[in-house]
Formats: sequence, structure tokens, C-alpha cells
Amino acid sequence: MQVYVGLISVLYMFTFLFAEFTAIGKAMGALSEMDPLIPMAMVGIVTAGYISRGGLPASLATDRVQAWTILFLVVALLLVLFGGDIDGLIADAKAYNPEDSWSIGSMSYMDSFESGLALIVAITAAEMFSQGNWQRAWASESDEALTKGAWLAAGLVLPLVFVMGVLGTVVAGQGAVDDPSAAFFYLIEDAGVLFAAAFIVLAVALVCSSVDTLQNAVVASVSRDLSDGSMGLENARYL
Repeated sequence: MQVYVGLISVLYMFTFLFAEFTAIGKAMGALSEMDPLIPMAMVGIVTAGYISRGGLPASLATDRVQAWTILFLVVALLLVLFGGDIDGLIADAKAYNPEDSWSIGSMSYMDSFESGLALIVAITAAEMFSQGNWQRAWASESDEALTKGAWLAAGLVLPLVFVMGVLGTVVAGQGAVDDPSAAFFYLIEDAGVLFAAAFIVLAVALVCSSVDTLQNAVVASVSRDLSDGSMGLENARYL
């Protein structure tokens, strides 16, 4: 059973890891026309470098820096986005065209909310198999610190994800784009060089924060769960 659960956990984390690499590749491609493989390789090499030496403590230390960077840039970017034509954004979010496949992204279409709810349930259930979450739970200073951290994370993540989802419906209302998974990037591609640069920093910080967690968690699952603790530290670092 331990091996079975470990395999499911590793499979999920690898899927999540590939999704993160794809996200940074598409983001950089949409904003700077860079070859997607370049940012994917750079993020993977840099995070693997410090994780192979420092492990979970290194991931936690970099998470603190990344968290403050992300918080500052998210607030700044949202102020810029919503500081303009709010009525126009709402109108685009409500736009509905039954003949367009983007209609399911409209706030006027009930299936949009049903899809959002299904996504929340699916990701929450899948995250139970993420060793990265359990590592942080067991590494917490105390039960009180763990509880405070969980509530703080929920308080930040829920409204942010909701706002990002609304912005996705805004892009849907403006018309179809080539790649639906990069919808948000189409919303900001004409916002100016400084705005795009700030978002690139934000995207890199977000992806690095997830990637180093997943890399460390995958190695931990393989070296402890699948090998039953028989793998040494040096072999784990090479892995």
C-alpha cells in the first residue's frame, strides 16, 4: 500500500511539475516571444541547484522571499488592472456568444461557475497526494503556527484565484484567442513594458515557489516512500 500511494503521489506531483514548466514557458512566450524551453530550463536548473544542496530548509527559506515578492507584485498589478475601466471589465466578463466556444467562460453562463466549483474540488482532493504540503505540515513550528499559516494562506489564495478567474472571463468576453490556457497573458500584453516586466518577475517567483517544492517532494517520496528509506543522502541529491 505504501508503494501504491507513493506512486500515485509521484505521478500527481510530476503532472503538477510539468504544468508549472508549461505555464512559465507560455507566459514568457506570450509576453516576450522567448522560446518557451529557455525559461523552463532556467527555472528547472536554478531550483534543482539550491534544492539539491539545501533540501526542504532551502525551499522554505526561498519561499519567504518569493512570498513577499508575490504579495507586493500581485497587489500592484491588481491595482493597475482594476484602477481603470471597471465597467468595461464587468461588461466583457458578462459578454455571451452562444456560437463561440469562449461562451462557457462568460459570467452570464451558469456552467462557468459549475466548472469553477468542480476545479476547486478536484484540485483540493488531488493536493492530498502532494508530499510538498505534508512536508510543510510536519515541519511547522507548532500546531498553532500550522493553523495560523493555513488560515492565512486560505485568506490570500481564495480571493486571488477568484479575481484571476474573473479576469479570465474578461478575456473570454473580448473574443477567442489562440491558446485558452494563456488567456490572462493576452489581457496584459499591451499594458506596457514595465507592467509586462513586473508580471514576468511575478510569474517566475510563482513558478519557482511551486517547482522547488515539487522537486524536493518528488525526491523525498522516491527516496523514502518508494525505496522504504534505503536510499542515501548523496543518491537522493543526484536524483
